Amino acid sequence: MPLTTRLGGFRIRLRPSPQFLPVEAIASYLSFSFNLCTSFAYYVIPNYLFPSISTLSFICWLWTNSVTMQQLGSGLQGLGIGAFAVDWSTVAGFLGSPLATPGFAIINVMFGFIMVAYVIIPLTYYNNAYHAKNFPIFSSNVYMGNGTLYNVNQILNQ
Repeated sequence: MPLTTRLGGFRIRLRPSPQFLPVEAIASYLSFSFNLCTSFAYYVIPNYLFPSISTLSFICWLWTNSVTMQQLGSGLQGLGIGAFAVDWSTVAGFLGSPLATPGFAIINVMFGFIMVAYVIIPLTYYNNAYHAKNFPIFSSNVYMGNGTLYNVNQILNQ
């Protein structure tokens, strides 16, 4: 739906109509080309050239030597509390395009996310539920019960 609306706004039609003047067509395609180039740059520069600006965290800047604040505030290796995004792909990665999703669905998912990520996970982690402090707060690695890395070569054939 948003793409259809956008292309309709650019006056791009599948069949040319008689009242569609060539001057309007040129202006429409120039506008489309300009928006295409700026959108491409808006996605490429933050995501590929400067990925560190996709999530900025003031908590990490204020308390640089605190491990707890780094775990809570880091947008890449922590929970991302206090981090904000400066590119659209981070915003759209939350629930798809916010232009196509109803507002009540976005608010419902956001409330659930805030409750789990910002309330329940820190409470259980820092109260050491299930010996959680043996492990990093956010990691894609596999760990043993004592907190050491699991050797996956023991179960995989080489």
